[in-house]
Amino acid sequence: QRLVLWSGEFHAFRLPSPSLWRDALQKIRASGHNAVTVPVAWSHHSPAPGRHDFTGVRDLDLLLRTAAEEQLYVVLRPGPFLGADLDAVGLPGWLAGTGGAPRADDPAYLEHVDAWLTAVDRIARRHQYTEGRGTVLLYQFTDVSGAASAAYREHLYAKVRGDGIDVPVFHRELVPASEPDDADPAAVPPDRGLYFGSAAAERSRPRTAEVLAEFATGQPVPWGGGRFGPGGFEAVRREFDAAHVRRTCLTDIANGLTVHNTRLAFGGTNWGWQGGPSTITSYDLAAGHDEARNPTAKLAATQQIGHMLRTVPDLAKLNRAADVRADDDRVRVYHLTNPDTGSHTYVLRNDSDVRVSTALRVAGSDLPVQVTLEPRDARLIMSRLRLGERLLRHSTAQPMLFLPVGSMDVAVFTGSRDELAEVVLECPVGPVTTRLDPEPAWALDRGLLRVTAPLGRGGLSRVLVEGGGSSRPLLLVFADEDDAARLWPVETRKGNFLVYGPSLVRTVTPHEDGVDLTGDVRGLTGLEIWAPGGIGSATWNGTRVRTTVSRANALVATAQLKPPPAVELPALTDWTGRAGDPEADPRFDDGRWRSADLAASSGTTPVPEGQPVLFADDYGFHYGDLWYRGRFGDARGAVSVRLSYRAGPQGLVMAW
Repeated sequence: QRLVLWSGEFHAFRLPSPSLWRDALQKIRASGHNAVTVPVAWSHHSPAPGRHDFTGVRDLDLLLRTAAEEQLYVVLRPGPFLGADLDAVGLPGWLAGTGGAPRADDPAYLEHVDAWLTAVDRIARRHQYTEGRGTVLLYQFTDVSGAASAAYREHLYAKVRGDGIDVPVFHRELVPASEPDDADPAAVPPDRGLYFGSAAAERSRPRTAEVLAEFATGQPVPWGGGRFGPGGFEAVRREFDAAHVRRTCLTDIANGLTVHNTRLAFGGTNWGWQGGPSTITSYDLAAGHDEARNPTAKLAATQQIGHMLRTVPDLAKLNRAADVRADDDRVRVYHLTNPDTGSHTYVLRNDSDVRVSTALRVAGSDLPVQVTLEPRDARLIMSRLRLGERLLRHSTAQPMLFLPVGSMDVAVFTGSRDELAEVVLECPVGPVTTRLDPEPAWALDRGLLRVTAPLGRGGLSRVLVEGGGSSRPLLLVFADEDDAARLWPVETRKGNFLVYGPSLVRTVTPHEDGVDLTGDVRGLTGLEIWAPGGIGSATWNGTRVRTTVSRANALVATAQLKPPPAVELPALTDWTGRAGDPEADPRFDDGRWRSADLAASSGTTPVPEGQPVLFADDYGFHYGDLWYRGRFGDARGAVSVRLSYRAGPQGLVMAW
């Protein structure tokens, strides 16, 4: 079965609390991702040569088990070169003292690389999807090897395969012609696949998936804020917003990419000296969930696309089709088709700074279809798409999901608030069409059922279509971004559920005649549940919910769900203090300190002539601030002291 892998990256080492991993993974899955990309930092697990720690906050086995329990595929990234804005790109600090050249087929370096991969692959092997005991589906070794030799990459590949890793393996490289050096939300998204040109086909391996290993949700903020100023990651998030997610990710879908990793789904925190020297302590990175694991406004776009990719299988196999132009040249149109089903997909992208309303002709429609796009935004629409037993002629709104639920089908379409969305269905026989909310309207003409609804006026807009040549009713649901963010499709062993209302649905557990839901609410909210047949009752976080059955055939809570009580933080008073930096006192006893007495360095930086080695790595100090204490044998006549030092791009020296 074809699968579009819609992965979100999660750095467990930036959330060093295993009790919170499930929370993060549940939110990643609920926000539309069917996979999680898991980088495994060598530096996080290896304090010394030959020592590898996978316990406690480093328990990779627990992390992979939890991902499987939360029904997430895993893309595993054990490096050894990891990037991820880590200090030394995730290589352990002690590596600097071994004398081996990193990222090369240097035996002194490969000895330690092989030991690391042996340790991590021993755990990864038993969690492979191919073993039937886990969900590790892809394995990425190294990252942007650049000038590294082919022999080095071949060594890594052979090592991984020799360790018993038999899932597909890949590594990432930058293609300068298609990949910008830095993500720029104002730039036109690049074409990376079907629309890139013949050169791409020549470079790509045939019969393999098109992989985007890193879609940047934002940029790291440097110390001082850089161009983002004091706004920090909130300023980044305003630039890399939901519209940016749609423009870029829908362009990638139009280019045939079927493995897509969002970096990041949740960022976390740079603890200690973990992060690269240029990045601040927060590693929020303008992800869909902020550093405190709270949802942000941009999450709606990720959620809509993810649920669409999972529940509309036509999007897993797309070929480039005949070029189509919109009436307004400011809108770029990508046209694709599924060769097996005959459905057509159109990605429309507005690269201008103004709202654009335009028309285009789509397959199966006699008249042009009118579509409105917000500034620097994009939308995916489809025509001739099978919705169960019915055929969608076209829609002006983006499909979010199609789900068989019990004895009926549910199709959700999304768009901008106050937009008039249109869905046209082919109905060879006149259907029974029921407006379940006051906003929608419908008309039947020459075998076409045309349904329109203004989005966001009164919450969800629902229209029930029965008959019309189909044995199954179809519930059409229209939602703007705010309402779509509170729709939660969940697949269970008893069938599909669709829940509307809460700010998060974590688990859906059906039993004989009821269902137990767990999740979060941030304020008073309603609860609406579409469920398989036989489900007549519900609980929310362990409490029974009184429900009635609506005209839309949903269980509806008769009272609103209440949020948990607010947490009151204690006042922080009665502070005490004491003097710091005793090392600066000339009388400080440094008799037990390591003497800087080496004459040769294991590094590549020349040692100044006549001086001892003062490089920290040669003495086993690899992270953080370092004290040096020295004495002059005879300082008579000295009027100044000159220090030569290197402290990294954001470092400094303090001297007494």
